Amino acid sequence: EDPRWRTLHPRLLFGADDIPRLREQMNQPAVRPYYDQLLEGCEGMISADDRRYLDPAKDYGFGAGVPIPGEKCCELALAYVLTDRREFSDHALAVLTRWSARLGYEDAVHPHDWVGAGWMVASLALCYDWLYGAMTDEQRASLRIGIAELCQAIYDNTNTEQFVDMSVRNWQAMAAG
Repeated sequence: EDPRWRTLHPRLLFGADDIPRLREQMNQPAVRPYYDQLLEGCEGMISADDRRYLDPAKDYGFGAGVPIPGEKCCELALAYVLTDRREFSDHALAVLTRWSARLGYEDAVHPHDWVGAGWMVASLALCYDWLYGAMTDEQRASLRIGIAELCQAIYDNTNTEQFVDMSVRNWQAMAAG
């Protein structure tokens, strides 16, 4: 990790040197209930008999009404960062690599999908960062391809008027990616 990114990249939420401090803060009374809620939710996501189970074998899609697993994978990734529990990282990566392998340029070219594509880019980028140390080279490549294709599609299919009108989706796609 290049330490210059810490000061040059304003969207990084935290770096490796911040993790010990974050772990300590999880035991503070004001934070502990949220930490416990995160861990309980993540336990459910990795337990096949739980209603919150995030199924790695499911073909998550894209578009209106289709479940997008990115946000849940971010929760698993954050739980991994805070606990070092490989079952969280392994489960998130199983879902993410299957999902990102299905994503492509065509998934983000329809105007109603750009906001969703921005959220997908943001969640893939966060997971890429937070799970980097737990990933194989193949998993890293898969996520990078998914991020790049979605960003390229959004960029190619957004005109000047839309950039003015749709600042949120542009920020999500370009800044997070």
